[in-house]
Amino acid sequence: MIPKPHTQPPRYQWRRHFILGVIMMGMTSLVIRAAWLQYHQDPRLIKQLRIQHREVVHQSVARGRILDRRGEILASSAPVRSIGIDKTLFQTSRDSLALLGNALNIPVSKLLKTLSKKTKSRYLPIKRRVSPAEAQRVADLGLSGVVIDRQYDRYYPAGESSAHLVGFIDSNGRGKAGAEQIFDQQLYSTAGAYSVIRDRKRHKLEGIEELKQPESGIDITLSIDQRLQYAAYKELKSAMVRHKAKAAAFVMLDTHSGEILAMASLPDFNPNNREDRIPDHYRNRSVTDLFEPGSTIKPFTIACALQAGVISPDTEFNTAPGYLRVGRHNVRDTHNYKRLNTSGVLRKSSNVGTTKIALAMEPKILWDCFHRIQLDQKSSVHFPGAVAGHLPAYQGWGQFEQATHGFGYGLNTSLLQLAHAYTAIANQGIAPDLSLLKQTSTNSTRILTAKIAKQILKMMEAVVSTEGTASRARIPGYRVAGKTGTVQKIIEQGYSHDHHLALFVGIAPASHPRFVIAVLVDDPQQGGYYGGVVAAPIFAKVMKQALRLYAVSPDKASDAIQRIPVPYLIASNDNLAE
Repeated sequence: MIPKPHTQPPRYQWRRHFILGVIMMGMTSLVIRAAWLQYHQDPRLIKQLRIQHREVVHQSVARGRILDRRGEILASSAPVRSIGIDKTLFQTSRDSLALLGNALNIPVSKLLKTLSKKTKSRYLPIKRRVSPAEAQRVADLGLSGVVIDRQYDRYYPAGESSAHLVGFIDSNGRGKAGAEQIFDQQLYSTAGAYSVIRDRKRHKLEGIEELKQPESGIDITLSIDQRLQYAAYKELKSAMVRHKAKAAAFVMLDTHSGEILAMASLPDFNPNNREDRIPDHYRNRSVTDLFEPGSTIKPFTIACALQAGVISPDTEFNTAPGYLRVGRHNVRDTHNYKRLNTSGVLRKSSNVGTTKIALAMEPKILWDCFHRIQLDQKSSVHFPGAVAGHLPAYQGWGQFEQATHGFGYGLNTSLLQLAHAYTAIANQGIAPDLSLLKQTSTNSTRILTAKIAKQILKMMEAVVSTEGTASRARIPGYRVAGKTGTVQKIIEQGYSHDHHLALFVGIAPASHPRFVIAVLVDDPQQGGYYGGVVAAPIFAKVMKQALRLYAVSPDKASDAIQRIPVPYLIASNDNLAE
């Protein structure tokens, strides 16, 4: 008997057909939906897609240039390439790191260390200031997530000669020293921003919108004359090497406008080389370092006494026997000058004579006068790190303190402030406000009467004669006025007999003053240490170039007679009271 084939009941067949129908309908719906999305884009999905692949791109623009008064470039920005990594797209593997490291000459271990940094930004900088060849090698690798950006880097054509004055910027493009920091708000450039859509390999597909307009920095024209700046730097460095000094500083001012024409400081640094910078060398010693001005303060002590009416230019002082007892201390001169008039006291830089002049005034009168010449105040130019000088309150002065203040000990000032004070002597008693920007007019302050300023200027001419302490500051054909200073430095045991500051402040031409120069050489150890021997020749060399470059006419031959030097008078005699 043949068995009958097995057949399902009708109700089971219906169920199978139903399930197959549902599956087919679902598949058809998916195909239709895919086709619809392909040809009819849903705005919601487009928006979500763009958010996922949209990137904000910053467009760097140039920082403003820094120019000297003649338009010579002291600082400028140039486009460079930089390499970075987008952490969300870069595939970290030994092979990709090896390729990237080889192209940029960076060890793989350093790349791994950079990638391991925890930052909020998805972008990690790898190398800045890459050469065009390096940038091309990286581009040729075609690595996903490796970014080649255009940025601007800062260049300083004058290098070390203007480093302290011009300053430098940090990695974020903000000024960190000198004019770069003082005028950072004007120089700073604001990067633009716009959003783009990129594919997975970071190829830009389309731009979306500009988010922020880029703003370039503004150019700044300084008062500096780079020709004089370089001359000052060269002479200062030469003297520092010749005398084996620890440091040195230089300031040159226009007596009428208050413009800073040159300002040099040593040790120096190269602003173009970030890796070799030594932080201590950043100090602009003309504004950051305070010192006791020594005998360079004596012209003002005499001016204060003349203004107070307690002496006249012809008053005579007996300085014999070469020292004076003040309280428990002796104030000494290097020679017994016997009788000197007021001009002779300044010409010979007599401590004994200056002490008698200082003690002829009430303490408050001398203090008020020193305060008026602003030795204890900060410069009106806001140099980074600048400090105010120190002038002790007169209520605490004894006779000895008043005497030592009179010849420049026990008070402190900066070289810039000292040079500024001398502009009042050069400018008929009026000190113009200082400026680091090129300008034609300025505010000013009267410090001395015109009559007294002229009297002091004439006395200072005698200092530069062959009978004074600064014969090496003379410039053939021009009348020069100035004052030397040789200051004993303070050490743990008190004032040192082996470590000094050599100072000179000079004005030229004395007939119609145009420039003031202040020079400081710190701790010269070879070839002398007196201000007249070490600092005065620096003044003469730079001032001579300035007078030539600015076409300042020489004085008449009869007004600029040079005498043969008297050897023992070449050195200064600025000794601290014992």
